[in-house]
Amino acid sequence: MRESFRRSGAVLAVAVALALTACAGGLSEEEVQLRVDAGLATALAAIPGTPTPQPTSTPAPTATPGAEATPHIVTPIRPYRTA
Repeated sequence: MRESFRRSGAVLAVAVALALTACAGGLSEEEVQLRVDAGLATALAAIPGTPTPQPTSTPAPTATPGAEATPHIVTPIRPYRTA
């Protein structure tokens, strides 16, 4: 019976030690900010530096000389006859 208490105590001690290690081993706020800044700098450096195209002037449309609109002729519909 003493053996089982010792084994249970050892398992409990290891579990507590692992839990404390897991909680205490995080990064500080400063270390996180440094990693974020480094990742951002790397991402920005990967963007190619292409120049922005400049706008050009578009000429206003003009009417073509001599072109006239084609008249649209509507044919009347014949009435439906019942025989």
